[in-house]
Amino acid sequence: MGSGYTNHLAGDQFGIIPRVIDLIFSEKEKRKHKNDIVVKCSFLEIYKEELFDLLDPSIMSKVMAGG
Repeated sequence: MGSGYTNHLAGDQFGIIPRVIDLIFSEKEKRKHKNDIVVKCSFLEIYKEELFDLLDPSIMSKVMAGG
């Protein structure tokens, strides 16, 4: 299963996360002349009562090492 981009989905067929990200950055672009804007995000997974930061590159190296 690929992303919406690789599956050639139309904009109205995307899920909530791609739509929100698109909205955030389009609003940022519209307002850039008024203020300096900094965007920070987290992408977390809760699995079996453990919290994983999916944007942390060290997580992938731990998974690949079997740890």
